[in-house]
Amino acid sequence: MNYVVFGVNIGNLGRSDPEGRPTSAELCRRWNEAFRRDGIPFTVRPAYRATGNFFLNSDEERSVGRVAETLRITTKRSFAVFPEAEFLSLVSDLEVGLSQRPESRAGRRMTPGVVMDTQPGGAVPPVLSGLSHAVSDSFARLRVRGVWKLDRLRADGKALDSAISARDGGWGAIARAMQRQHGGAWTARALSTLRGVASRMGPRAGARRRSGRAASGAGA
Repeated sequence: MNYVVFGVNIGNLGRSDPEGRPTSAELCRRWNEAFRRDGIPFTVRPAYRATGNFFLNSDEERSVGRVAETLRITTKRSFAVFPEAEFLSLVSDLEVGLSQRPESRAGRRMTPGVVMDTQPGGAVPPVLSGLSHAVSDSFARLRVRGVWKLDRLRADGKALDSAISARDGGWGAIARAMQRQHGGAWTARALSTLRGVASRMGPRAGARRRSGRAASGAGA
């Protein structure tokens, strides 16, 4: 069975930094060795970009809870886990649900994305409040809440103010804000990243996404 898994606090892998973090491929190599050693029927591989997104294949069907717990024990990391079909359905729904921007904020660029609960039995996530760099969307389903990241623009409005945006933080800062406000363990991604992951899942996955968008449009 195939799953898509999103790691918590696994970002910008493979880029040079003083900690010398391993690449996605290196992490997958280590984890796959541990799975083989422990007799776990899992294989993981990088999915898209260097931000902790992975495909996982299991030789046997397991619940999301069992997959998440096995990953936590073996890798010592938390993951938001989605079966392949559920993930593709989520991306199709997000294409519709995040198609309308909330009211714009002066001097900010709005980027759509989601914050995801790593708890397999999690409910519909609550909204974020009181943040200058993010605002929640009304789109929500079990374990997933739509969110817009608000990056500050330069005074001329033509590009991001990199210094202030760096202080505000990226998608990881949004996940940490959810943890501070509501507890638990969260991870966040841009919608463009989720699209990219779905695009790496083959022609059949693309056809299913297009079919889902068409069905949503027909019902509107």
